[in-house]
Amino acid sequence: SYRNQNTLSDSQRANLQYYMGSLPTKLFDFSTHLDAPKELTATPDFPTWLREIAPSYHWDWAHLHYIQNALDRVTTGQTKRLMLFLPPRHGKSEMTTVRYPVWRLEQEPHLRVIIGAYNQLLANSFNRKARKIAAERFQLSDERAAVEDWQTPQGGGIRAAGVGAGVTGRGADLVIIDDPVKNREEAESPTYRDRVWDWYTDDLYTRLEPGASMILIMTRWHEDDLAGRILASERASDWQIVNLPALAEMNDPLGRSEGAALCPERYDETALASI
Repeated sequence: SYRNQNTLSDSQRANLQYYMGSLPTKLFDFSTHLDAPKELTATPDFPTWLREIAPSYHWDWAHLHYIQNALDRVTTGQTKRLMLFLPPRHGKSEMTTVRYPVWRLEQEPHLRVIIGAYNQLLANSFNRKARKIAAERFQLSDERAAVEDWQTPQGGGIRAAGVGAGVTGRGADLVIIDDPVKNREEAESPTYRDRVWDWYTDDLYTRLEPGASMILIMTRWHEDDLAGRILASERASDWQIVNLPALAEMNDPLGRSEGAALCPERYDETALASI
């Protein structure tokens, strides 16, 4: 069976993945195989792909580069659960929620993705942007092309869901939850926090296929928010955390001095105070 690769050698597995079109770019360099059929083209690695489709964006900013490295571990399967804590307006959604799943689908057209957000409108907004980019890169299904749920001809695609929306009837290989809480007022509401938790545990988590990955992107407003409850649960050790606060703290992962802005090219310390 093509699905059972445990008994294959490394070279056999690489060849099999090559012909199935599922080999991640970082494991196979097409530039060293000049005799490969012309119709077989490699999807660039994620940073290169980002610069290719949106050259006007500053994808090389330090905090985005750091997240790209974390996403690479998700792509390779080294990380199955990833939390990204960043302030608003720093590019986390445009890169991770909108573009990362499209890049994955370009390589893995069978990949099934769910994008979750604090309401259906925001989730649809993310998915509309993703669909537009995808339509410029590869073929989409004519049978399912709605903004809240579109697919590839191979059965992969992205489904959008707001907090409280059911996602029954479809599994997911990748779930991205981006800002399940709209603002501090919602975060302060125990009722709303319970609602988010129930949606996460009863709807989203039950959709995960074996080996699936999950990414949670949040601006932290409350210690008992979704991230806080997960980290207080027995599954806390499953998660890798990238914490990049607006103003650097001790032992900053980017090497910033204490109090330095996350992205001074966009928001310096003074501008951050007004966000």
